[in-house]
Amino acid sequence: MNPIYAQVLYEYANPGQTRRRSLIARLERMTGRRQFLYITPLDAPGAFVSATDVPAVVTALQSLPLGAPLDLVLNTPGGSPDAADQIMRLLRRSHPQVRVVVPNAAKSAGTLMALAADSVVMGPPSQLGPIDPQVLYPPLGLYVPAHAVVDSYRQFVDAVNLKGRLEPADYLMAQRFDQALINVCEKAIADAESLAESWLTRYMLKDQPTRARETARILARNRQSHSMAIGIDEARELALTVEALDDSSRLWRLYWELFLHAETFLRKSGHIKLFETRTTTLALRSELPQPHAAAPPTAPANPHGAESAPAGYGEE
Repeated sequence: MNPIYAQVLYEYANPGQTRRRSLIARLERMTGRRQFLYITPLDAPGAFVSATDVPAVVTALQSLPLGAPLDLVLNTPGGSPDAADQIMRLLRRSHPQVRVVVPNAAKSAGTLMALAADSVVMGPPSQLGPIDPQVLYPPLGLYVPAHAVVDSYRQFVDAVNLKGRLEPADYLMAQRFDQALINVCEKAIADAESLAESWLTRYMLKDQPTRARETARILARNRQSHSMAIGIDEARELALTVEALDDSSRLWRLYWELFLHAETFLRKSGHIKLFETRTTTLALRSELPQPHAAAPPTAPANPHGAESAPAGYGEE
């Protein structure tokens, strides 16, 4: 077993021996930058970037000195481009120098957040992905990639046009498509592309507006899988500013260990999102119904003296 992961499992079998904050402190000393964790498991129901994250982000930012260089340690499957944009505006308003550190994956809206940084720190397993907004698909009651909805609709229309008529089965299929939902998806894709170009033009590619536009188009209009991996080499081909760390880097090992501790906490506690600085910890549970899941444990009282936490949040 990997010795770092074994140590993580041991510490969570022994309450009170967490190392996340000590790791954050070590990283801050090594980098000269404040560290802000926003970690969600990629497979947790409801773990998408959303407007419900904003209160936790604001609360965590209040624990950091204004103007200090900031590293956002990010792991997310994606979510709402508007929420991602709002979160990055909050970070950039109070911290002019922002890097996004991707220990594992920042997909979709997570990639959009990375584009709003001055640079992206990546290691061997790090992945970005196409900027494909997630939308609620009523027939399934699940969030799905907007491109999947639009592409499915277009394929249906093309097939009907090719036949030149509607067959009985086509009427049933047509009932599955809601034109309002199609419009929402198309607007979400266009908005995501616009946001990507805006952020790139302001920071990573501020002197290359044409390249910024092309990179945004490639990321937002990509028709490949939502889970397509964009590693270090692919990110550099897109002209993104990447700070690459290898396995032997002490800095990378600290980021990776911190990520393992954070994700292990989430999986063991029943929370789906962790927002953390050196002095503030906020964890969010899923608001989605899970009728067959065991109830997650109740979070202990705030150890930092706050009278209460925002609704839906719990202090570790």
